[in-house]
Amino acid sequence: MSRILLYRSLIFTSTNLYIDRVIKRSASILDLALTNLIEYGLIHAVKKGLLSSKWTTVYVKILPDPYSTDD
Repeated sequence: MSRILLYRSLIFTSTNLYIDRVIKRSASILDLALTNLIEYGLIHAVKKGLLSSKWTTVYVKILPDPYSTDD
């Protein structure tokens, strides 16, 4: 999952992640990893966020709040 967070873009599709060879080898668990990151509040999924030949889900990284008092 951390490899997804280290991906260089703030906004991406699951297809964009296949450029990374480590993620591509783990393609069978990619959906599970994305689901977990959404549940942890580290990324946000925008259903029908991009239209090319079909609607695609776009994932957006959630940046930390610099004013948060949580440790």
